[in-house]
Amino acid sequence: MRSIFRNFIGNLISKRQGTHFSEKIYLRQSIDLQVGLAGSGPNSGYEHFIRYGETEGRPHTFRRLRPGQTFIFDMALPKKALTGFEIYLGNEKAEASDFFELSLFDNGNAFYKTKLPYGAIALNHSTYILTGSITGLSEGVQVALSIPKTAKNDIWLLTKGISGHSAAEFKGVAFFDDPNTPNSGAIAISLSPVSQCNQNCPHCISKFSRQSFNKLSEKSQNEIRGLAQSGRISHISVDYSGDPFFTNARYFPLFDFIDELKCPFRIDTNGAYVDEENMRRVARSRLFAINFSLDAATGETHRRLRPGKISFETIIENIRLSIKILQETGRDDVMTSANFSIMRSNVDEVFDFVTLCQQLNLKNVNFSHVHVYQDDTNSESLSNFPEIYNEVYNKLLAQLLASGLTFHIPPPYLQGLETHGRRRCFTPWESAVILSNGDVQACCVPGTKIGNLHTSSFDQIWSSKEAQKFRQQATSPDGAICSQCAFFAHRGISEITSSR
Repeated sequence: MRSIFRNFIGNLISKRQGTHFSEKIYLRQSIDLQVGLAGSGPNSGYEHFIRYGETEGRPHTFRRLRPGQTFIFDMALPKKALTGFEIYLGNEKAEASDFFELSLFDNGNAFYKTKLPYGAIALNHSTYILTGSITGLSEGVQVALSIPKTAKNDIWLLTKGISGHSAAEFKGVAFFDDPNTPNSGAIAISLSPVSQCNQNCPHCISKFSRQSFNKLSEKSQNEIRGLAQSGRISHISVDYSGDPFFTNARYFPLFDFIDELKCPFRIDTNGAYVDEENMRRVARSRLFAINFSLDAATGETHRRLRPGKISFETIIENIRLSIKILQETGRDDVMTSANFSIMRSNVDEVFDFVTLCQQLNLKNVNFSHVHVYQDDTNSESLSNFPEIYNEVYNKLLAQLLASGLTFHIPPPYLQGLETHGRRRCFTPWESAVILSNGDVQACCVPGTKIGNLHTSSFDQIWSSKEAQKFRQQATSPDGAICSQCAFFAHRGISEITSSR
């Protein structure tokens, strides 16, 4: 009752100031809130804000923009140049028919304008790269957000204060990244210690890396050990081109190596070789997330898309075992999720997949469109059949919002809607992929090799001309690889991500 009263008063106060405290959107700001509220702590978002959030400086109030309204705010441009910008937006509903207009003005003159659907708004923020770098701007650049009268739902503009806002306080964040200056702090490492997998998925992003057998050399291991010992690794993800449990059982003592590094790590697994002994072992380690890649809700579809010796039914039982062990060992802090690559041949199972994730007591479900890196998967991509995905989108989003799961879902495909730029990518500054043959990639997309640990140290590769050239592509709309990246193929549209 106390928290309900506080939430009521908070809404009342903020509405009088022209802003709103949004319980739903506040809880979607980060996963740590969801985990914290599930325990013995605060039992509402507003109570969490009163006790912790305000002191922590968490964003919490929103200016609501209703259909037919326009809001203008200032953009901070210390170098009078602009390559991209970030705006914190939210929406409690996202329908394929709704869109908003975004315009940039320099001293009252419009120099950039685009339209984006509500589905383009991440539930905590949206980030954009403009089509090329714009220089010679004044310090008076402003952003205008306009909601057409025909829109059915509102948009929320995130702020940090709770009283007395002026337009100047709604500042955008401009980006001025130097591609020649890599992140000197800790980075994330995606690791593949062997080039083998127990499944042979036709749509696998790392299929190219398994053309011959390779195992992580002692030299590559020592490079990774050095990074860990010097505090250069923020976390490790395994396994990019195989399965960590399969690798550990057949080829390489992966879990011994991970324990030695003493780094936080996440597991991506197909679930086929999960066993009780090793699951209990990783539950006692610095595991912070485990994701099960399934791409199906039925055994028949799973056998076709993920051919392997272990049955779908056994994999489902292995997931149940994993969740049980995490619960028994008090690891409620571990994020558990399942992944579903949406294709023409499995799109009808997306609804059953959400139900399956609920039944397995998973916390999160990730939907993404299949990434076409081989010609034989092009026919599966719904980019060739956008009407099929758009038809299920609203129903799937409604099911996810009511499911109690956190989720990630692609927005509907744009049809007849002009857009410019593309989504912001920080990957080449924040992470690297290390393959079993020593190759270092700037990201997970095939063709992004920037060096090899057998001939150069990681630090040499990280600051090499090849790495700088790739980072230059990441900030350019014309980058040969980045402009075709399947992760950012929706031309400036952010995926919808919920972290309740």
